Amino acid sequence: AVGDLACAIKVRDALEQSGDSSEAASVLAMRTAFRQGHYENAVTKLEAIEGAEWWEKDRNNRQAWRLRR
Repeated sequence: AVGDLACAIKVRDALEQSGDSSEAASVLAMRTAFRQGHYENAVTKLEAIEGAEWWEKDRNNRQAWRLRR
C-alpha cells in the first residue's frame, strides 16, 4: 500500500505539472491528499468536484452497500 501511495504521488505530481485538469486527475489529487493526511486539502478538492459523474456513481455504490448490510 505504501508503494501504491508513492506511485500515486508521482502520477499526481506529473499531472499537476502538465496542467491536467480532468476529472480523473482531480479525483486522484483528492484521494492522494487524503491518504497523505492532508485532510483540509482533500476536502477542498472534494468540494470542487462534488456533483461530478464519478462522485454520483461512487455515492450510489456506497448507498447500495449500506442497504445490503
